[in-house]
Amino acid sequence: AVVSTQSGHYGRVNIHWFILKIFTVTYIFNEANHAKFKELIDNESWEFIADDEDADKQYETFYKTYQKHYDQAYPLKCNRVRRKFERANPKPWILPWLEAACNRKNLLYF
Repeated sequence: AVVSTQSGHYGRVNIHWFILKIFTVTYIFNEANHAKFKELIDNESWEFIADDEDADKQYETFYKTYQKHYDQAYPLKCNRVRRKFERANPKPWILPWLEAACNRKNLLYF
């Protein structure tokens, strides 16, 4: 599966700065998801958009429908972001500052 970091369809979200450092949210793009999106769009009856005479309301209705199908077809995946020196297999008894000091020592002497 191909993972993309597009963020255009979720608008502006107020998230605390520390959450952004822990997780990244990405859409998953692959052939199966593309086919699912195409099927959802093809099966949608677009006649209800023409019911409104106001162009702004028509666009808003179109956008909400498109967004709904996009969210169904391309699921979101949360990835955990590791610290710079965080180990893949963390040892909870080693404090972060001690782990950084060990890494610094290893860079100097090896």
